[in-house]
Amino acid sequence: MKKFLIGATLAVSMALVPQVQGQIWGTLSNFDAHNNTRDTVDNLELDFFGEITPEDVIGFYHGWGTPPRLNPFPPGTFPGLPGGLEVTWFDRINPIVYCQTKHFGLRIKPEVQPPGVQAYWTKIKKVKQIPVPWQFWQVTESVVTDIITLSRTFDGGPVIISREFATLPITVPLDSLNWDLEAPWMPVRGDPVTLDPGDSILLDIEVNPNDSAVLVRYTVALAGDPQTIITRFTNEATLYWSAQQQPEITGTLSNFDVHNNDDEPYDNLELDFFGEIDTADIWNWYTGGNSWGNPPRIANFPPGTFPDQPGGVEVTWIDRINPIKHCETRHFGLKVDPKVQVTGVQAYWTQIVKLNQIPVPWQFSQLFGVCSGKGYNPILQDLSETCAD
Repeated sequence: MKKFLIGATLAVSMALVPQVQGQIWGTLSNFDAHNNTRDTVDNLELDFFGEITPEDVIGFYHGWGTPPRLNPFPPGTFPGLPGGLEVTWFDRINPIVYCQTKHFGLRIKPEVQPPGVQAYWTKIKKVKQIPVPWQFWQVTESVVTDIITLSRTFDGGPVIISREFATLPITVPLDSLNWDLEAPWMPVRGDPVTLDPGDSILLDIEVNPNDSAVLVRYTVALAGDPQTIITRFTNEATLYWSAQQQPEITGTLSNFDVHNNDDEPYDNLELDFFGEIDTADIWNWYTGGNSWGNPPRIANFPPGTFPDQPGGVEVTWIDRINPIKHCETRHFGLKVDPKVQVTGVQAYWTQIVKLNQIPVPWQFSQLFGVCSGKGYNPILQDLSETCAD
């Protein structure tokens, strides 16, 4: 069966001025891409070479994998080629299956004329699970309870956790919440402790109306290698005190450092929340020093995406141009609705794997002489034998 590999509809929007002079004020390109890879794909990567920045992309077609990520890349990222802009659409939860076609589109400033454009089908490959024993909070009249749970889906065995806690008369914003934060830290008696997948540990912290924030920080190492810290967390519960002197948790912030102790680089960090949570429950993310892969992509996934697990929300930080190399540590953080009840949190190092390059004969437009019409709509199609029945 013969099907199109790329079908593109391109429009040049022009404004008419006195003396019937035409002026191009926008270039729009919508294109259909057909998956002929004989595999599922969850990324479409489009690379523009030359003088182009994220600000030059002024619109996109609202379809699969949106909003697209706009990531500049330096000269030499592709051998012998200039720098430019990578535009990536991705949706790991709803991949494009073999023989399926999806629609994409961009609007680019008319003065931008890149010398070349290339495209690839890619997919995300899970490489290694990361221990992320996540913290939850409960509050009573004068006690905030810290609950740390290691997801039962973690495949690396038990972990070693060492905690400290503090209270503050002021709240700490997400971008300032880091491991080196100055606070009256107190070690937890009996730590370090061992935590098995599926288990929780609790810590009761007394509070009073002078306290506006409760902080807990902890390191995480595998039980088989307790000297190597893989992740470390600095978490905060912000408090509001009623007229009756009853505390209420108004915000939960979690900042965490992740260390790449593997020999290979990673260009994705995936964080999965299971349970009653929606994308709107992720209120903010860390953008301060040593942040990476922002803005994260936040998407719902249905029950059964992970075997025997409920649905939830996937948060993914991605930067293919600047991967996290061996021995590097990067900082991440989220502010989450305190009313959210999740049953577990897991994380993976993942990588983007290129499958097939896609032909994208891109069109650029120039205007000469006098224009008497309102637009110019050429159609390009590149036909290919694909998808055997």
